[in-house]
Amino acid sequence: MLRIITALLLTSLFYTSSCQKAEKEPPSKPKILRLSLPEEPLTLDPRKGGDAVSSHMHFMLYEGLTSLNEDGTITPAQCYKIDLSSDKKTYTFHLGKTLWSDGSSVTSYDFEKSWKDILSPSFPSPNAHLLYPIKGAEGAKKGKLPLSEVGIHTPDQNTLIVELETPTPYFLQLVSFCVFFPVSKTLDEQNPSWAFNSHEGFISNGPFALNQWKHNNEILVIKNPLYRARSDVQLEGIHMSIITSEMTTLQMYENGQLDFVGHPFSALPADAVVSLHEKKQLKITPAAASTFIAFNTENSYFQNVNLRKAFAYAINREEIVSNMTQLDEIVATDAVPPLLKNNRIRGFYIDNQKELANAYLAIALEELSIPKEALNDLTYLYSHLENHHKVAQVLQQQWLEILGVHIKLQALEHKTLLDRLTKRDYSFALTIWRAQYHDPINILERFKHRENVKNYPGWENAEFKKLLDLSATEGSEERFKTLEKAEEIFLKEFPVAPLYHWSFCYLSRPHVKEIHFSPVGGIFFERLSLQEIDTGKL
Repeated sequence: MLRIITALLLTSLFYTSSCQKAEKEPPSKPKILRLSLPEEPLTLDPRKGGDAVSSHMHFMLYEGLTSLNEDGTITPAQCYKIDLSSDKKTYTFHLGKTLWSDGSSVTSYDFEKSWKDILSPSFPSPNAHLLYPIKGAEGAKKGKLPLSEVGIHTPDQNTLIVELETPTPYFLQLVSFCVFFPVSKTLDEQNPSWAFNSHEGFISNGPFALNQWKHNNEILVIKNPLYRARSDVQLEGIHMSIITSEMTTLQMYENGQLDFVGHPFSALPADAVVSLHEKKQLKITPAAASTFIAFNTENSYFQNVNLRKAFAYAINREEIVSNMTQLDEIVATDAVPPLLKNNRIRGFYIDNQKELANAYLAIALEELSIPKEALNDLTYLYSHLENHHKVAQVLQQQWLEILGVHIKLQALEHKTLLDRLTKRDYSFALTIWRAQYHDPINILERFKHRENVKNYPGWENAEFKKLLDLSATEGSEERFKTLEKAEEIFLKEFPVAPLYHWSFCYLSRPHVKEIHFSPVGGIFFERLSLQEIDTGKL
């Protein structure tokens, strides 16, 4: 009921301008932040999300047991107390008296069902591997153990006990990510299609509640009056227009129709970015995200490590960030973004090694018993985004000039590209990764198992796996060194060729205040505030 009342209140605020002109002091405009999304979310179910747009929506609508702070520390959220056993393998979460947006209680049973659903072998969850530190989780997902043997227990509705396979130093970081957010057990059992509709039955437990979703058009979320920390939420709502064109997005901002554009939601036109940067209008912040090339190690050509090395060493990354992206990005000669390593930068190879690239190419051609011309049949996939298109063209030219190989380019819609990557239906492709939690292993662990859907190259290495397992038992300093050894092994075989670590660039109006980014690149919308909204042009 409170959700409906709030929705009606916001609706009335939208339409008061014409009928209340006679009032001496017209009511203030609602504090609605206006954003754009490049595409609509694939799902509003946090258990099933795998794309960036969906993840941003999940953080608006839901909340988990812990929250990640700006400095990388963790704060209890839906729980008020966390106990850890002496062997550091059992966490006991004591839930607070928090509510779903329909007024019903959030319980430990909601968490238990949500997590065990993810671990069901038939349940589609791209991020299921993030739950594998839990005892029996991996075995259950692979159908080797019943869900009843997974280490998730609920002695009562306010207590969640989680047993781990081994000590996991980053577990509280993990559970701050949206795949660990609960969905209502009652709602999910009564209406399995709830996540695709915007009817009154949709409920959530985060700072905002879903008010309207016009598919492929717009989404409106409003402040959740039953959120546990509602007094801290300054915005009355967030309106998101779904706009596929980067130029249209920028034009809407310039026309006063949007308050915030750019990362982490939508890209800005590459040409405009350079001009805005020169005019000092662009705002830039480092991000725990990277652009890289994925090589399909199951491909008849790129199964050869020396061919992967040839293409990786032939890249001039400095040319790309200096002349193309131009946002103070860090040339990536490592795999893990510096923000996840206390801003430490250690290169595992040298950029732009022409002679070395050709030496590896010669070895690869001999091992594969093919002429160089055969490589001209390779097709390089990339997202349809303008920036990705320009980077792809530069890479095509570099490989032609250095290796004498003229590869083909193919632009795809992001959803299609993601599908091709997860099915390994590609040769090599330009793609990205964004940190999901604040720890170096977040990037490395997705390559631990070949079958992980986010292990796009299909790469696996026994020594690499041993080092990741060892890191779980070590203190922070030794653990850091162990993970760096694993990163070195990873990049010796080049299942991916990192290009650069991101900087987020965005534009925001002067009345948008308190913009704070999390260490993994999201925005704390519950902290953001608006002064009096100016709908005029800049």
